[in-house]
This record gives sequence, C-alpha cells and structure tokens, in this order.
Amino acid sequence: MLNIFKRLKPQSKNISLWNKPHCNFSIKAVPRGSQEPYAIKEQDLIHGFKVLKIEDAPLFSAKVFTLEHEVTKAKYFHLHFPDKNNTFAVIFRTSPLNDKGSAHILEHLVLCGSQTYPVRDPFMNMLKRSLNTYMNAWTGADYTCYPFSSQNEKDIQNLMHVYLDTVFRPNLDYLDFLQEGWRYEFANPEDPSSNLIYKGVVFNEMKGVFQSPDTNFLEGLNKNMFKDNAYHFCAGGIPKDIVSLPYEELVDFYKKYYHPSNAKFFSYGDMDFRKHLEIINEKFLKGQNYLEVKSEIPLQNKFSSPVQVEIKSPPEAVAMDPEKQTRFGISYLCNEVVSDPFTAISLNILSYMLFETPNSPFYKSLLEAGIAPGFCPGYGYEMGMKQGTFTIGVSNIKNDTKTFNHIEKIINETLEEVVKTGFDEEFVESVLHQIEVQSKVPKGDFGIGLLQSTLPFINHGGSPLELLRVNENINKIRIQVKKGNYFGGLVQKYLLNNPHRVKIVMNPDLDLIADEDKEEKRFLKAIQDKLTESQKNKIIEDVSQMLSLTKYSLLIIHRVLN
Repeated sequence: MLNIFKRLKPQSKNISLWNKPHCNFSIKAVPRGSQEPYAIKEQDLIHGFKVLKIEDAPLFSAKVFTLEHEVTKAKYFHLHFPDKNNTFAVIFRTSPLNDKGSAHILEHLVLCGSQTYPVRDPFMNMLKRSLNTYMNAWTGADYTCYPFSSQNEKDIQNLMHVYLDTVFRPNLDYLDFLQEGWRYEFANPEDPSSNLIYKGVVFNEMKGVFQSPDTNFLEGLNKNMFKDNAYHFCAGGIPKDIVSLPYEELVDFYKKYYHPSNAKFFSYGDMDFRKHLEIINEKFLKGQNYLEVKSEIPLQNKFSSPVQVEIKSPPEAVAMDPEKQTRFGISYLCNEVVSDPFTAISLNILSYMLFETPNSPFYKSLLEAGIAPGFCPGYGYEMGMKQGTFTIGVSNIKNDTKTFNHIEKIINETLEEVVKTGFDEEFVESVLHQIEVQSKVPKGDFGIGLLQSTLPFINHGGSPLELLRVNENINKIRIQVKKGNYFGGLVQKYLLNNPHRVKIVMNPDLDLIADEDKEEKRFLKAIQDKLTESQKNKIIEDVSQMLSLTKYSLLIIHRVLN
C-alpha cells in the first residue's frame, strides 16, 4: 500500500481548488434514481444517523449531506454527485505523539487481517476480485484514511465490509507487527553469532524516504515551525525512533484513536448512501458507546521573532552540479484553515499568482533571473494541516551566506513590490477565470481528488462543502480586488509583517548516511553483547514464526483465488 504521510509539492501546480483532479466523469451524468434522490430533511433519523445539514453545491448539481451517529457521535459526509464512479472512506484523526511512526505502522498492521477476514493482507485478495477503480490507505500528518472507489454498487458494499471490519476489528497480531513495523533479526536468521540487524516494512520504507533531500527539508521545516503541537512529529516515523516503539504502545495507540467516536465517514457519487448507513450502523456501530477521544490538535503558539536553522541531508542521488545542492527557504505560519476557509482559498490563489506562471513575480525574480533553477520543496501555500503555511525559497544553490542574504533580500523586495503595486488586473482576472473554467471541466476519480483536498476540513470539524463554493468564493475575491490591493494586503499581513517565520538552510552531508549506519551498528552491537541465550532464541523463534505465518497466508490466498 502507498502511504502518503507528507505531500511533496510538484514544481508546477494546477490552479484547481482541489488536489489531483485526475479522473474521468461527466457532470451531466444521470444518477441512479431521480434527480431529487432523497425524500429526507434535516433532523431525520436514518439507521442511527441524524441528518444535521443538507446543502447545495449548484455548480456541480450536487448536494452535501452532513450526519452524526446518535450514539457514538461519528460524523458522516455524503456528496451526492451525478458521477457513477463512487468513493467511500473512513477517516481517523491520529495525532502523532512522537516520531515512532505509530500511525504509519498501524495503517499497515490493520491491513493484515481482521476477525471476519483473518487472512493476512485481504486487500491483495480484493484487488484481484473487486471491480474497484481505486484502493489505498493514507497516513497523513494528522489523520489515517482508508479510501476506495468503484462503479459497481455490490462491489462498494463488499469493499465497505472488508475496510470497516479491518479498521474496527483488526487482529493486530504481534507477528504482523514484527513484519510490518520493526524487529530484531540476525544477519543469518538462525545464527545468533551473526550481526544483529533491524528489519521491518515501515522501518525500511522510512529509511528510503529519508534519503531524499526534499523529505528532509520538509521535515526540518515542520520540526521548527511547529514547536508545541503534533505537527512537530513525523507521522510516518523516523527510523531511529521507530525501533523504540513497543508492540504494546502501538496497541494502545489503536485503542485511543480507532474508536467509532473518532471516526468520520465520507461517501461521494450517485449511489443511495442510506444503504451505506445501514451497513455501518448494523454491522459496526450498533452496541458501541460514545467515548471522548482526545485527538484535537491545539493551535501552534505564535513566535514573537523569526527562527533561523541549518540542517543536513544526504546528497542528491544524481546531482547536476555537486557544488549546488543547498536548499534555502523562508516559511510563515498563516491562518487557521478550517475556521477561515476564505482566507485559505485566497492564499492558495495568491500562491499560484506568485509562483506558477511566466508572469509570476517569483518566477521572474528567482528563476528567470538565474538565481536558482527551481523552487524549494513545499513552496507556496500549504493548507493540508490545521494551520496553513506559506513557503518561499529555492533549491540547488551554493552554500554561501552572501547568496542566502541576497535571496532573502530579493524575496522581501518582491513581496514589497506586490504590496506597493499589486497584480495587474488582467492577470488576476485571468487566474480567477481559469479557476472557474477548470472547476467545470469533467474529471475522472474526482471523488478521490475531492477527498484528498477536503480532508483538512473533514478532519478538523469543517465541511467539505467549503471547497465546492467556487463561484461564491471567486465573486467574493473579485469584490475585494475592486476595493483595493486585496492580495497585497494578504502579503503584508501574512508574510512581511508576520514574525512567526522559519528561515531554513539545508546542506548536503556526504557522510550522513554512512555515519548513521555506523551509529546504528554500534548501538545494535551493544544490544547484542547483552542478549541472554533465551533472548537470542526468542528473536530466532519470532522470525521463524513470522515467516511461517506469511507463507501460510500466501497459500490460503492462492487457494481462495484458484
């Protein structure tokens, strides 16, 4: 399964208000049933869920239903769209408590079988037998999401049973933890005199992830931007910390966050979502009680003065110029996304205008001027967490203080020019018009793309409808632009006059990976020297049982499929 615990921004972005709208669907498709699909109203009770709101999204001929389970208080969001490719997801807010990667490992572990589907990795089975158009699981900075899509109603119901049984009734087997998370193993598995090593799917995955300079840059930004809340930690896990996670702590993490009271359900498409509610209530929520789950992420306290940091990363695998591998950036903590969606959308559009066209100010002052060949990782506005951030910087420059000072001067001068003169009116209008046009263009897997973009709203008590108010938001921006230099005001408030900023320099360290490997081997040698005979035998026995379980599961899956 692909795990998205950090989103790396591409070097150019689509101006659509939602991410990855990369699918095929006709907005004029006739839904299953009538154009008015449900004779229901607010406050109705449907299979244990109370209808809180019914709202229109006129641009998309859609309705947005917000419901709450009466007993557990689990939220349900349904976006009734005229699209035959339906999407479903269950989401948990999983605020990391440290860098051990509990959320990431747990995402892997729950996919290793459940009470009703005890076969290890039932999803590989479903992939071959299902008519799905998408199946995955995502670990984000503050959530874990299990999404899928299909055009077949029976297939949707089958997948719902597997997904929900997986998350609400997982086996959480210790041997699966050793396989998916981390474990001790001898280099020769049956020879305790051979070197002790670390293994594990997530451990190895994150080792690879942190060999990327871009990942290290983004992680360095978050660690220094968010000092006081969960975003300080890496939800995917940092390898040296992953190996300090006990199995019991992971089970406690599951009990804390995977309760129905912390669950949010999302569905999209033209199917009757009342059937979904029936399955969820009858099979999974009935008999459950409400539990107060403390997963809320507090706001980061604002800095009174800027922070400056320097970090190291492995060098690029293939460097165009070995002398130019430094990344430099300035990142600003902006607004609260969910409580102030209009500002978030405005800052997202500001980001596009500053970076993404040949007429954009930073394209001209940094790239076209030859200061750097590209922007830094995570540049522009990021609204994927509770508080938005705005990053300006470059990649592949020399490690030189004068260069950093020069770039910072260019950044400030460029921002000051925007405040002074604003953007050309025709340029602003062309961008706003482009958003309106692209919002109406048919797209495939639209439900998955919409889910990705609205997750911050769903996860933190907002509504996915906020990003569907395209015409309304664009018209409000036009009104603000006519009153004066609206975008210049945003620059002044959230960037130039904002003391909560982090200036970061990241340089390559040719010896970093080798030094980390040496430290890991030294640490493991110290552990191995203290192992008793019974402890050595336990390591060998655990690995043997884990491998036997994997082989048995593969055999069962082979028999089921054939």
